Amino acid sequence: MNLLIRYLKRTNIKWISLILLLSLDNCSFHKLPIKADQYLQGIKGKILVKSGNFNPDGSINENGAIYSEPLTLKVFELTALSEVTMNEKHIKAIYSEEIASFSADNKGDFFCYLPVGTYSIFVEDLQKGLFAELSDYKNEYYFNPINVDSNKVTMLNLYLYK
Repeated sequence: MNLLIRYLKRTNIKWISLILLLSLDNCSFHKLPIKADQYLQGIKGKILVKSGNFNPDGSINENGAIYSEPLTLKVFELTALSEVTMNEKHIKAIYSEEIASFSADNKGDFFCYLPVGTYSIFVEDLQKGLFAELSDYKNEYYFNPINVDSNKVTMLNLYLYK
C-alpha cells in the first residue's frame, strides 16, 4: 500500500484515481472469475499443486497428482537469496517489503493489480512456510522475479510441490 501511495504522489494522480487504485490494490476482494482484459495492469495466472512422484520429464506417474486449491500468494519487492531465512526447502522469513497478499480461487486462478516494477512472488503453505523458485535474474539469484509493465497484464503460472 505504501508503494502505491508513493507512486501516486510522484505521478500527481488526482484523489479520484487514488480511490480507484485503492479498491484495486486489495487483491483478495475478487469473488468472481477475472478476465485478463478486465484490468489493464498487474499479474494474472494459475497456481497448481503437484504431489507424489513424477517422471524425469515432468509427466505424472501412477503416484503423482496435479490439482488446484485456494492458496495464498504474496508479492514482495524483488527479493534476493540473501534477504530470506530458509530451512531445507521452504522460506521461513523474508526481509524485503511485502507489497500485496491475495488468494487464488478454487481453480487456482488469480489476478492482482500491481504498480509498474519488478517483484518476487511467493506461495504460502501454512504448514511449511513460503515457497518460491530461485531464478538467475541479472546475474543474481532472486525468487520468482516478475516484471509488471505499464498497461499490461503479466501472465504467470506457478507450481507448489508437496
